[in-house]
Amino acid sequence: MHFVGSISSANLRGNVISVTWAILPGSRAWAAKNGTSCGESHSTTVSSYDGISILSHPIDVQYEVSSSEGWPVFTCEVWERSPCTEAFRGFVGCGSCWLPTSGRMSIDIPIWKPSSVDFVDVEEMVLPTCPDLRKIRELSISPFLRSQMETKAIGTVHLELTAITCGFHQFGIKFNIF
Repeated sequence: MHFVGSISSANLRGNVISVTWAILPGSRAWAAKNGTSCGESHSTTVSSYDGISILSHPIDVQYEVSSSEGWPVFTCEVWERSPCTEAFRGFVGCGSCWLPTSGRMSIDIPIWKPSSVDFVDVEEMVLPTCPDLRKIRELSISPFLRSQMETKAIGTVHLELTAITCGFHQFGIKFNIF
């Protein structure tokens, strides 16, 4: 299985952002063979006009697969950077989606953040903090857990990805191309 494409853009608030990402297989049947299955994009300026930031960050990873169980999930986190130094400034939000089974797909990944209560939002504006990323990542890939908490929409990250299959037909597995 080969996934190739890019994180093409983001549509959200902020000044300067970057995106950390990972492809997370759901079982040991998926072993990375070539390429990189996680990384971070360069920092980019968010347009003050329409909130769009161009990323064009490449994704190219090939897996050796012994079962279609545990289909991979693409997960990402958006980080705000200081406009002058590009140093870490704060967590913006995160999101995830299932990778396509075959063909080329354009995917808008909803980016969300846990909702705050009381005055935490005001505190975050003054002193941005980093949430417990292990918890956030667990929530990001588990729809059941995520449905148990309040979140707020932050924007979207746009993914352009092509899935290339090889050898599945030998085992009677066929994918529909949309």
